[in-house]
Amino acid sequence: MVFVASFIVPIIVLGQSQPSGASRSVPGGSKFVSSGEVLRVCAVVYADFSADLKKQFSQAANDLEKYSSNIGNYVLEVSESDDAYVVVLRPKQDKEHVIYGGQTRYEVSRKTFEILKKVKYR
Repeated sequence: MVFVASFIVPIIVLGQSQPSGASRSVPGGSKFVSSGEVLRVCAVVYADFSADLKKQFSQAANDLEKYSSNIGNYVLEVSESDDAYVVVLRPKQDKEHVIYGGQTRYEVSRKTFEILKKVKYR
């Protein structure tokens, strides 16, 4: 199963099929829902990734660095296996910001919700 979402601070929304009577519309007309476990793994990754951005871009000097320092400018993808969740964050592309690299891949334990592995791609 794969979930894809953009970070919308402070709410994380993830795409998946919706149980009847439990949906809410979000801007753009899409409906999203997720399990508590997936939201928990996203919270773990969000905290770690936000701290990394704060360290990396504490002295953001140009527009691209300022854009890259905002977690709202990243897309989140979550997949799951029997042992772990795999969470990938990658910069959103737009007309003003064409970014090569900048992706981070996390593996998070399904049992303990601890980060097992983090790989940054440049």
